[in-house]
Amino acid sequence: REIDGLKTALEEKNRMNSDLKKEISSLRAKLDSLEKETSNLADLKAHLEEVKSNNTRQREELREMRKKVKDTIIQSDRIKELETEIAAAKSALKDMEEKIKDQSKQEDKENSLRKDLSEAIESKEATEER
Repeated sequence: REIDGLKTALEEKNRMNSDLKKEISSLRAKLDSLEKETSNLADLKAHLEEVKSNNTRQREELREMRKKVKDTIIQSDRIKELETEIAAAKSALKDMEEKIKDQSKQEDKENSLRKDLSEAIESKEATEER
């Protein structure tokens, strides 16, 4: 009887040892999985830092590009204003040239009339002297 009791106790201990071995194996598997996940998490953190760094750099590049676009638009607007001013100045110059031409023609007419008048006076004087 005592042997049967010891056998039973031994079987119970063996069963407990088997259960504990299974639990240890399960915990080791979980530990391995956690170590993998921890490794993956470290990789993900490194990747996230890289993405953040790239994002910051790209934002800075976008800010610079926006500033360049804004500066280009300002310069373009200024060029348009200058082109308008140049066109107005050319038009005013053309108008002045036309006025000068007209004035020159008028002066030529006046000079011609003075000459004609002078010739007529001289002719009249010459006729009166005879």
